[in-house]
Amino acid sequence: MPRYRVPVRLSKAQVEAFYAGAAQQVSARSMEGKRVQFSIHLLRPYVGLEGIDGIFELVTDAQNKLVSIRAL
Repeated sequence: MPRYRVPVRLSKAQVEAFYAGAAQQVSARSMEGKRVQFSIHLLRPYVGLEGIDGIFELVTDAQNKLVSIRAL
């Protein structure tokens, strides 16, 4: 299964805008050079007082559907 390491840095204001409905998807470039897009709601467990700042591993199936996400 393909795995992508994706750095995500979103400020508190950016996270609040997502939850207010301004956008539903995060689009980022993985460390492998591939553009990935996924739902902001998958990052909910990782929201801190200052927003989100970390590297996440996304695992997809052969059709590029997300199987799992975890913080590294």
